[in-house]
Amino acid sequence: MYSIAGNVLARFDLVDDTRACSPSTANGVGNSVVLEAAGAGLAADGLHLRATGFEPNGMVGYLLTAPALTAPFPVGGGVGFLCLGSPIQRLISTAQAADAAGVQRFLVDTGAIATPLGPVALQPGNSWCFQTWYRDRIGSTATSNTSDALRVTLRVTLRVTLRVTLRVTLRVTLR
Repeated sequence: MYSIAGNVLARFDLVDDTRACSPSTANGVGNSVVLEAAGAGLAADGLHLRATGFEPNGMVGYLLTAPALTAPFPVGGGVGFLCLGSPIQRLISTAQAADAAGVQRFLVDTGAIATPLGPVALQPGNSWCFQTWYRDRIGSTATSNTSDALRVTLRVTLRVTLRVTLRVTLRVTLR
């Protein structure tokens, strides 16, 4: 991911991908859902996360975030375990459905991570934790479940100071 602050351009990469609640509780199709950072780090437009192991074209869920991981605690009325510490925030406001391959994809705006005090930008050295919470069906019983949880930490790999000079020439023709 590239970030411009003032006149400094910086590139950030993932340096940590610690997991908790892994493997997650098996869902209605018998899979443990795994959350991972897609690709080899961050893209210019944000952090790409994907969750695999869902029923194809089914299972709708939300991406949650928190500043830390914690010991697993049961989801009320569900079969999974939350492993995010307090405060937990729903990061993406709309639920994501799994695609034909049973994958949910999330694009995290690293310039606006949700917190109780408002959005904050992800900075080098920051760690953020993510987990999905989704609808599930075990047999004929509707329930909810969770993926494993993932912590990511960023570091600066490139920092460039930008100096830009603009020259504008204006020509006006009157008729």
